[in-house]
Formats: sequence, structure tokens, C-alpha cells
Amino acid sequence: MLFRIIQSSYYHGSQYSYAPTQQEVDQAYDAVELMWRNPIHSPDYLLGWNYLQSKMNEWLLNTQQYMNSPEAIASSNKAYTSELELARLRGNPPPAPRPTPQESYQRYYNATIQEGRLFINFLEELKQVVEALPNFTARVKIATNAPQNPGKKCLSCGYQSNSGNKYCKRCGKQLPAPNEYIIKTLPPGQGIGKVLQQRIAAIQAKNRQDGYTRAKQVVEAEIIKRQAGCSGLPPAQAQPQPPSPQQPKRYGRQVPIQEFCNQCGTKL
Repeated sequence: MLFRIIQSSYYHGSQYSYAPTQQEVDQAYDAVELMWRNPIHSPDYLLGWNYLQSKMNEWLLNTQQYMNSPEAIASSNKAYTSELELARLRGNPPPAPRPTPQESYQRYYNATIQEGRLFINFLEELKQVVEALPNFTARVKIATNAPQNPGKKCLSCGYQSNSGNKYCKRCGKQLPAPNEYIIKTLPPGQGIGKVLQQRIAAIQAKNRQDGYTRAKQVVEAEIIKRQAGCSGLPPAQAQPQPPSPQQPKRYGRQVPIQEFCNQCGTKL
């Protein structure tokens, strides 16, 4: 709402056109930040809201002046004359008369005030959601619902759905927004160094267990043995052969029966 008012040019091409400066845009962001960081009805909160309200009043005044201007009235009359002519050619009844400038302005005024109220309600609800999150937890929204994003877990039955599903396949309930997630971060001081090293060590152990890699000592002993065999000299020292890697066990995966459509939620 507020960025539509502040970042848009009003009635571009007419004498009532208005384009905000970069300073006004920065002040609008600062006003929203004041409302975000302070409780409602506090002095800092009201300072931010008063600035946004002043820009709303400026936009409403500019709108009222434009709607009562001769060029706006002439443009409205010309459009209504064209509608009458088109209805006559098609044999349709004449259209309803266009609203007066005061009626049009009243509609804009009511819509702007309603958007301001909705913005305040949305901001307060969002603040409550963020304040209810545990420590070191954040709620993020990804701009694009890419296929590689993880699927959502059903809040009703706890079933883990696939990426892109809108409804749970098990109970048919609607899933949370597909591109909104709650992530947990590490407490300050821990960092990702220890966790990263543990992850690297686990990957190396798994690769060695599956036979994709071997220990450095084993590889060096194999190189020495091959070089000695090519030159005809006896190997410097026999190295014990490592045990052959065991083949990984394979397990069957149980796939649950899909009872509900994952796009519309209807029972199959």
C-alpha cells in the first residue's frame, strides 16, 4: 500500500503528476522500520506512522485535485460518449452514467484508508508470529517455488509431502505455503566450522566404506609395489592388503498409498 503511494508517479504526463525523490523513498523505509521495531502506540511507532499518513494525505489531495480538473472531467465525458455510441451501434441499452468527481474521489479515499488499516493489522500479526518463534529460529520466504525446495510437512497428520504438493496425500488437508520455511541457526560462538568438519569426515568415511576412495598409505604402498615390479627390484616392504570393501546393503522402501490428490485435495 505505502510503496504504491510513494514509489509511483501520479498521473504521469499531466500537470498533477508527481514523482517522489530518493530521499522520500528512504524516509518511507525508515518509517516502516520504526513501526516494525517498536510497539504499537509508542512514540517511535507513531513517528513512523505519521510520516506514512502524511504521504497518504498528500496522495489523496493530489487525486482530488486531478479528478476535479477540467482535463479529467473532459476525459470522463469523452469516454462516456464513446460508451453510449458503442451501445447504440450494438443495440444495447445505454450504460449507467459515470460517477461524479466527488463520488470517484470518495471511492479512492475509502480504498486508501482501508489499505492503511490492513497494512497496520498485517504488520502487527507478522510481529506476533516473529516474536513467538524460539531463539535462533527464523521464518524465510523463497521468491520461487523451485523443484529442489523441500516439500512441506502436514500440520494435521505430520506426513512429509513432496515438493510442489498443495494438499496432503494422506489426510487431504491444505499444506502451508510451498515457498515459506522456518529455519534454525546455530547459537553465537559455535559457528559452522565444527559441524562442517564433521560433515566432511562423514562423507569421507562413507566414500571409503563404499570403495570409492582408499587411505593415503594404501595408495602409496600400491604405487611403490608397481614401480618395483616394473624396474625388476624387490619391493621395499610388503604392505598388508586392506580388507575388501563390503557391498552396501539395499533395503526396500515402503511407499504409502496416495489417498488424496496433492494438487486439489480431493479424495481419489
